[in-house]
Amino acid sequence: MCGLTAATVVLSPVTASFAHSLEHDLTDEIHIEIGSEGPEVLALKEALILLGYELDQENDYFDEETEEIVKLLQELNELEITGTVDEEFFLFILNEVEQLIEDASADDENEPVGEASENNSENSLEDANQQEGINEKEATPSEESTEQEQALHDDAAENQEPAQETSEENSPEELLEEATEQTSVQALADDVLQQGDRDPRVIDLKIHLEIMGFKVSNTPNEYFGPVTTTKVKEFQGAYNLEVTGKADAITLSTLSELANGPLQQGMYRADAVDLKINLEKIGYAVSSNPNTYFGPITARQLKAFQSAYGLTADGIVNTETLITLQYAVDNRLSLGMNDPRVIDLKVQLEIVGFRVSNNPNGNYGPITAAKVSEFQAEYGLRVTGIADPLTQDRLNELATVPLEQGMYRADVVDLKINLEKIGYAVSSNPTTYYGPMTASQVRAFQSAYGLTADGIADKETIEKLQDAVANRLYLGINDTRVIDLKKNLEVLGFQVSSNPNGNYGPITESMVKEFQANYGLRVTGIADPLTQNRLDELANGPLQQGMYRADVVDLKLKLAKAGYGVSTNPTIFFGSMTASQVRAFQENYGLPVTGIADQPTLQKLQEVIAASSKTFFIEGKTSFGHGVGMTQNGAYGMAQQGKTYEEILTYYYTGVTVGTDSRYTDGEIRVGLTLETPSVTVSNTSLYSVEDRETGEVLLSNATTSTEISYDEGTFTIKIGNKTVTTENGVKLSGGTFLYKNNRYKGDFHFVPSHSNFEMMDVVNYVDVETYLQGVVPYEMYVSWGEIEAFKAQAIASRTYAWRNINSFRSRTFDVYDSVRSQVYNGIPQGLYNNSIVNQAIVETKDIVIKYGNTLIDAVYSASASGHTVNSEDVWPNSVPYLRGKPDPYDQSSYTRVSWDYTFDLNDLSNMAAFKGNGKGRIIDLEFQTRNDRLYGVTVIFENGMETMTASAFRSAVGTTNLRSTIMTITEVNNQK
Repeated sequence: MCGLTAATVVLSPVTASFAHSLEHDLTDEIHIEIGSEGPEVLALKEALILLGYELDQENDYFDEETEEIVKLLQELNELEITGTVDEEFFLFILNEVEQLIEDASADDENEPVGEASENNSENSLEDANQQEGINEKEATPSEESTEQEQALHDDAAENQEPAQETSEENSPEELLEEATEQTSVQALADDVLQQGDRDPRVIDLKIHLEIMGFKVSNTPNEYFGPVTTTKVKEFQGAYNLEVTGKADAITLSTLSELANGPLQQGMYRADAVDLKINLEKIGYAVSSNPNTYFGPITARQLKAFQSAYGLTADGIVNTETLITLQYAVDNRLSLGMNDPRVIDLKVQLEIVGFRVSNNPNGNYGPITAAKVSEFQAEYGLRVTGIADPLTQDRLNELATVPLEQGMYRADVVDLKINLEKIGYAVSSNPTTYYGPMTASQVRAFQSAYGLTADGIADKETIEKLQDAVANRLYLGINDTRVIDLKKNLEVLGFQVSSNPNGNYGPITESMVKEFQANYGLRVTGIADPLTQNRLDELANGPLQQGMYRADVVDLKLKLAKAGYGVSTNPTIFFGSMTASQVRAFQENYGLPVTGIADQPTLQKLQEVIAASSKTFFIEGKTSFGHGVGMTQNGAYGMAQQGKTYEEILTYYYTGVTVGTDSRYTDGEIRVGLTLETPSVTVSNTSLYSVEDRETGEVLLSNATTSTEISYDEGTFTIKIGNKTVTTENGVKLSGGTFLYKNNRYKGDFHFVPSHSNFEMMDVVNYVDVETYLQGVVPYEMYVSWGEIEAFKAQAIASRTYAWRNINSFRSRTFDVYDSVRSQVYNGIPQGLYNNSIVNQAIVETKDIVIKYGNTLIDAVYSASASGHTVNSEDVWPNSVPYLRGKPDPYDQSSYTRVSWDYTFDLNDLSNMAAFKGNGKGRIIDLEFQTRNDRLYGVTVIFENGMETMTASAFRSAVGTTNLRSTIMTITEVNNQK
């Protein structure tokens, strides 16, 4: 294309103001790019605005915003995307504008004209001008007057009805009125608006068209004219509807749904202004003069916001986007604000190396904005200078993460000071830099205190360091704890003073250093917690050589009684002679030969000294259940005494609360009825359906007979009568009441591959929790008791047990067993088990559960605990705070009465096969470990050693016919059998 030489470009004159605003002199060679200025840029901007793009027309500068629009236009027209404008592309843009103007002029020409004279037409236009207001459009002020003039021309044409032919019988006015009425009536009957109609709904139609970018008139009225027809066609074409120009029900519904739906690109709506304002407030500016048009720039900025805040970046203003945007606006901090939160912002900025002020206040000034911008740039955030929630969250995260090498933070100084206080000095002039020396000292501290030695000052390290600083003893301090420190040092041979006081002087410091060096500790002279603990452990531990302790005298006396004399005048010093005699004693009695008077040595020494024989009398009871938690016989007894279910439950479960919780209501539990089976048969008393468990597909419906279900090599086969279907996804039976293994069940039956044997299947009853309880309570507690408070306590315990187990074992196909492994469950209670009092108890306690804190308890229970319940750890591995043993005086069952006894002496035991011939000599004593009226362990002390046995092992050794249970009381009787 040849260049433009001194050309004057004038767009087709829609109005005089348009022609004036787009008339400019162009230079020989047009090349517009970033930084270009002049009339060519101004003409370009005005042309782009006419094409519908959002643009700031306040200057003649080609900025980045204009460049983005140029690139978009090039992309839409499949041109090379350069972002620059040469003369060829400039003329292309002008041609597009001219075509737009020609299309608008064609609309004017095609609109109906009445029979009025030229003067009458002018009068009609004048009337329209008086009636119609000026509709605001997203454009610059220079464009608004032109748009108003064009709109008045369009309105006059649109609002003018088409001429009608007259007849001899009717006047033109009558014919026009009749035709209009007929058309309107027919349109209403068909629910279709079309050209020629006059209907109040046409106003909404025009408003909705304008919102969607198909404007008809500045002041929409009830008349459906040719311009309306054209715009309806454009809308229908744009949204893949049948292009008729008639506003039928589908067109009206689609248009209304879109116009009133989420704000999005192409719309003209008042709420677009608020959207742009809010986007600008958090750094996503669209325009300095926001208007109602939702253009590509608005969409681009909205998508950027959505992407940053983790929303679907579709450029559509849905509810989630609006809520998130409002949250971001409400919680931002920006230039000019004065807010207490700004103080925290400044403090955190300083922590991560962007200091604002030595004395931070709530004012968000230019320096704060600059530092926020620096922070945003450093950490890949949108650089706005506005502390939006994303910026605040990232800053808070960085300012509160554990300190590690490479950081510059104010709290590094405190870290270094505290390290130095316990002997891990970094620098005499600590700074905010966390360097390799700091990391090295942190690692040394962590290693010494049993922490992960990674050099990172995490929360655990900081807390341990603070504790060490708070509990250290050091030169110059005066503290009562120093007295014990000096005494312990003296016990170990590091004497400070014969009359120790609380002053930590140079001698104490020197003795601490000697102790630290002697026992492999960090030599600092500071009695940090490690030093104190090691010193206390040694000074108060087993007696050994080098110690000075009062109990050394007693040790020497006992050694002499056992034939290992040390001195006729024993002192508190544990010397080499004492150590030698201890070793001799240990060797003779089969103990580790260490020369240290540890507990086994002292115990054996005491046994050897003991001269008397012992006899033991045991009275025992039998058991019925594990004895943990509530006992059902006890609950029955309490109910008989007038106790409520709440009093019963809070007695047997320590520290719990009983009440409702919205989390545990109307739930479904999975009960394992049969596990690892190849086939089963289920029947029903009414119609039921068979479904694919995963897809929900109905495999067989309206079944009335028995269903045989088998599972083989991954395939379920279902047979009902002569019908057979298969599936690999599992099977679900639903509807009516199912009969299975002589029990009736409500709920659904699921057949799934077994969780423990995939070659077999599990049969699982999915049933409502409250219905489940109807099949549990009467089978877990005697219905003949007739005490409703006991039944209520049982119902609540069973409900709590059920809820706690729901979904607790996701690897299993069920939540609970139908037997005593969980709770006995027999489906719909039959006969005597269908008890009205039991059912009443379940109904009246609906949704009530037992909690410890805010968590459901493991509501275990048993029939009887033989008079005293036990701790959870006495039966199972874990210690549970609410499962504590306590007396059970309310249980009046036979299990609480003594049912057997046994008497034996040490000679009897020594002659028993289990203890005879083990090379340790005769038994000289027994130590029983009992708790809550139960035996848990026995230490058997021989002449030459000892053996610790569990209660069950001791029963086996003595004979289970002699010791019939571990529930017993033991009485020691000396010198009698």
